Amino acid sequence: MTQANTERVQMKGRAPGYALLYVLVVVLFAFVPAAFYRFAPEPMVSPLVSFAASQIYRHTVREADYLASLRAGEFGCRTMFLRRPEVFFTGDSHNYAAWSFPDAGRNVPGRIGGCMMGGFYLESFVALLDAMRLNPPPRHVVFGSSPRMFWIAPDKDEQVRANIKALDAVVFNRRSLQGAWKESQSLPNSAETFAAALGAERGRIDALSEPALAELLSASRESLLTLRLWTARLREPPMTMGATAQLVRTICVKIRELGSSLTLIHIPESPFLEALYPASLWDDYIAKLNLFRECAADVIVERTKHYGLGNRHFANREFVRTLDYGVYARKEPLTDAHTFDPDHLNRLGSVVFTEAALARLKLK
Repeated sequence: MTQANTERVQMKGRAPGYALLYVLVVVLFAFVPAAFYRFAPEPMVSPLVSFAASQIYRHTVREADYLASLRAGEFGCRTMFLRRPEVFFTGDSHNYAAWSFPDAGRNVPGRIGGCMMGGFYLESFVALLDAMRLNPPPRHVVFGSSPRMFWIAPDKDEQVRANIKALDAVVFNRRSLQGAWKESQSLPNSAETFAAALGAERGRIDALSEPALAELLSASRESLLTLRLWTARLREPPMTMGATAQLVRTICVKIRELGSSLTLIHIPESPFLEALYPASLWDDYIAKLNLFRECAADVIVERTKHYGLGNRHFANREFVRTLDYGVYARKEPLTDAHTFDPDHLNRLGSVVFTEAALARLKLK
C-alpha cells in the first residue's frame, strides 16, 4: 500500500471522530446558549444575555444614529440596557429637548445614553435608580431638573405611576430585549436627517429678532394655549413638595450604592417663561436643588442668558419644515402651537446649550 493510500485510510478512520467533534461544537456554541436563553429562569438569563446582546448591539447600531435618536422621547429608556451607558442623562422632557447628543458624543469620553421621560418627578428618579442596579453602573449620572418636578400637580401621582410602569417594561428580560432589538431596526432619527434639519432651520431661527419676538409673545398670552396655561399656572404659584428632603436623601443613598458620580443641572426655560416666575417660587426651587449638594459633585443653576439663549431658541421646537416664519413678523398673536414652546429648546437651542453646559459638567 502506498503512503498516500495509507493516509487516506487513516483519515477515513478518523472521520467519525471529526464529525462527532463538529456536532459537539455546534451544540456547545449554538444550541446550549439558545436552550439556556429559552428555558433558564430570568435572573440567570439576564446578566449573561445582557452582556452578549450589548456587545452585538453597539456593533450593529450606528453610533451617530443612536445619538441623534436620543432626542426622540423615551427611546433612551427602552434601549438603555443594551446601550450600557457610561455617561447617563436623565430627567423630564426638557432634557431630551435640551441636549444635543451628537455634540455630547463628540466631546464626552465614553458611551452616551440615558433615560428621559415626560412628566418625570423625583419619585420617577428613585424608580429609575432601582432599575439601573440590573446593569453595570455608569460613571456619571447627569440629572437635568426643572421647577415642575418639585410641584404638587393634580396628575402627579398618575404621571409617576406611568413612569414606573414604563420602567417596569424596560427592566432587562427576554421581552424587553426583543422590544429593544425591534425598535433599533428602525431608529427614530438618523444622523443625516438630524443634521439636515439643523442646517435648514438654523438661518431662519437666528434671523428672528429677540425684541420683536418678546413683544409678539406678550401679545400672544391668550391666543397661544401653552402661554395661557403657563401664565395661569404661575399667577397662583403651585404648592411645592414637602417631602423633597427625604426623596433627595433616598436618591443620594442609591447613587452611592451605584458608585456613580452625580451632577445636577437646571435645564433653562425661555426668557418669556423665566420672567413669569414669582421670586418666592424660584427661591424655593433653588433651596430644593441645593439639597442635592449632599451627594452631587456639582449643582449647576443658570438661566438662559448665561448660555446665550433667547426666545428664538424655543421657536419651532421640532423644526417643522412647513412652518410659515412670516407669523413672527406680522405682529398678529400666535395661534399655532409649533411657533413657540416656552419650556422646550429647539434643536439649535440644544446645540448652543450643550456646548456651554458641557464645559461645566466636568465629565472627563
